[in-house]
Amino acid sequence: MGAAKSMKAFTRTRKLHRWLNTVIGIQLLIWALSGFYMVVVNLDFIRGNHLVKNLHEPLPQLTEELVPMQKLLLDFAAVQSVSLKSVLGHPYYIVKSKTGSALIDARSGVQRRAAFTHRSKHGNTACPPLLQRRGGACYGCPDKPGPAR
Repeated sequence: MGAAKSMKAFTRTRKLHRWLNTVIGIQLLIWALSGFYMVVVNLDFIRGNHLVKNLHEPLPQLTEELVPMQKLLLDFAAVQSVSLKSVLGHPYYIVKSKTGSALIDARSGVQRRAAFTHRSKHGNTACPPLLQRRGGACYGCPDKPGPAR
């Protein structure tokens, strides 16, 4: 009787060993094939560079005068950088300072509200319309909590 138990345990161990070898072998085969693919195929194709859309939008042809940068430097304290960008075919200045960023219409000089200006360090900008709840509260603002539920 003891020999039969021993033989069953031996058979189970062999089956377990066979299945473990099969699973580990399949993992090693997949690993080897994916490594071979990485070596053979061009790395730019693997990274997907051909799928990325160029998000750089050139500046439109400007026929009118833009707001001078000197005015921006006077209007904003501690300006760190000013860049001219095109957003949907319209020129805008992006002014970065210690208190945050501002989007300025380059033609009129009027400051526009943008989602990225909302999250300035001091929270001193108005809540963009898409982030407003009923009652004027703002999503994601610790200083402007929403109404109690």
